[in-house]
Amino acid sequence: MQFRPYGDTGRVLSCLGVEISSNIKNQKQYNQILERAVARGINYIQYDYRIFRRFIDLKQGLDNVSNSSSIDIGIVVPSSIIKIKQILAMATKQLDVSSIDFLIIDSKISESFLVSKLLTFLKKDNRVRHVLASVSDVHKDIDKLENTEGLEGVNFTGYSVLKALKKDYSYNTHKGITVQNIFSGDKYKAENSLIFIAKALSISDINLITHRFINGKEVDFVIDFIEKEEVYKGKDITDAQILEHVHKVHYYEVLKGQKSLIKKIKSIFRKKRRIINAK
Repeated sequence: MQFRPYGDTGRVLSCLGVEISSNIKNQKQYNQILERAVARGINYIQYDYRIFRRFIDLKQGLDNVSNSSSIDIGIVVPSSIIKIKQILAMATKQLDVSSIDFLIIDSKISESFLVSKLLTFLKKDNRVRHVLASVSDVHKDIDKLENTEGLEGVNFTGYSVLKALKKDYSYNTHKGITVQNIFSGDKYKAENSLIFIAKALSISDINLITHRFINGKEVDFVIDFIEKEEVYKGKDITDAQILEHVHKVHYYEVLKGQKSLIKKIKSIFRKKRRIINAK
């Protein structure tokens, strides 16, 4: 696992972070993803604010992993001061923490003036250590947003990641840069997902890639690739090399939603048993 300093925050994060959002369907899936992620060296978990309204014990997943105290937590929040207050109360209670390492203002707000207003309020809240702003609109003045006083990083989502992945883009190296893997969370886009990761890792100014994992096995699948990608460090890894890794891994079939041979055999026996019982 690679680790990169996050701007001037003083935090050193794994290059890959876990994104907890609509990809989480149940407690078992959540626990499994966190367990494998932390075991493989990931030290950043980012929660979408909507997850705090679902029937999942978020603290349980953190309690089940070792060294949970060394994990940095990020929370994506909407651009309303009232809602931020409510979500911070829910988040600190449900995660059983006294503070949030990174508060990420949602991508619907990407104007530096409005971000500055929220920063004035957030500076007074000792539950928040660092504040970032998301941007999804590629046509916005991202440079102006990046240089907003008091803002410590920018989270690129949606179409804005296309600008972030251009090697000639001029980053403010004092600010942390996060990019969302827009292909993650979709079991039919494993190839695109890894190609995205390879391109993002090749840009040293990008500090963190957030990924919506499907399950614990995919954590190993992706991290195995990142560790393999180290072999190609110093030169661009080709799409063909990425696809070679994807197709060699048996789990790729699982990612595509295809059943393994064992599961197929079990399914056939279950069908036969139902037919016999029906008679």
